[in-house]
Amino acid sequence: VAPKELLDRLRGGGLQVTNVRVAMLAAMARLPAPITLRHLQEQIGPVAFASLYRCMLRFEEIDLVRRSIGFDGTLSWELNPGTPQEFHVACSNTGEAVSLDLESAAELRRVLAKIEHRLHQCGYTHVQLNVAFQGVAQTERFTHTVGTLRQHVA
Repeated sequence: VAPKELLDRLRGGGLQVTNVRVAMLAAMARLPAPITLRHLQEQIGPVAFASLYRCMLRFEEIDLVRRSIGFDGTLSWELNPGTPQEFHVACSNTGEAVSLDLESAAELRRVLAKIEHRLHQCGYTHVQLNVAFQGVAQTERFTHTVGTLRQHVA
């Protein structure tokens, strides 16, 4: 079952609590990194891809999830906990993603906030951003522990 806070946010956004939406949120809450709809579909079972996509768009409208676009154009989503956005680096070989270190993520958020502010000043609304990092992890130098990017990857 999806955490109560997520269900409250779903209701607060004017969306009905359905079995599919609960299953989607529960699966996303279990996974530490952004997820593609295909992977989500594998996690929750036989639900039409189009239904998952429509639900995810509704989740975006109420800021329940954040979308990202990979280098290959693949869309993925992660829960938006209402805290500062995390940034990930994905291994091109394995597809595993880990969070960017705290210092780099904070610096990136500061720069992105300035850019977003300037875009709003220029009249843009509904600004979305996509920052994706990808590389080939060298296993002897890189720890695939989600939430940690070792400083020696510089």
